[in-house]
Amino acid sequence: MEAIDGLPRLSELTLRNLDRTMKVLKWEGCKGLVLSGYLQGGRIFNFCTGADLHEVSSLEPLAALDFSALGQRVTEQLLWTGWKTLTLLSGVVMGGGCDLALHGQDRWAIESSTMPLRLQHPAALHGLITGFGGTHRIHELVGPTETRALFKNLEVWDGPTCFKKGLVTKIINLKDLESTVGAWQSQLT
Repeated sequence: MEAIDGLPRLSELTLRNLDRTMKVLKWEGCKGLVLSGYLQGGRIFNFCTGADLHEVSSLEPLAALDFSALGQRVTEQLLWTGWKTLTLLSGVVMGGGCDLALHGQDRWAIESSTMPLRLQHPAALHGLITGFGGTHRIHELVGPTETRALFKNLEVWDGPTCFKKGLVTKIINLKDLESTVGAWQSQLT
């Protein structure tokens, strides 16, 4: 999911891998799934900066429709009622990455002094509406006024703002991440 500049993006391969992995986990009876940016050496990194626009810009119309349908399949699986899903938002969460993150049944912001949360949906700036279901999901979570602010005004929301507006249900410190996620997982019986 990482590009040359080190920022994680949703390529077709990444979406196919997520789709396949979630299908296998559901088939095997998995009770829960945690989706996050990666951790390394006690640091958390960006959740996802969105779809790989270099890849998307080269798609023919029918292939673009297939790509969008794939993204929708992945995000819809996070809302499947047969399991619980938790998305951990950290660093940069933009565009298609925002769509993916907000489809978690539980959504938490990770607070870190070195990597504060920056959630934005800049697609409108480029005249785009992402195809992964994020515009509808955001509207479900925060209502029309806040949805317009995020899209039309191109606002950037940090962890406390996301919590206040209802996009995330909890803010956790990076140092408490392991124990807090462990407690969430222990409730999945």
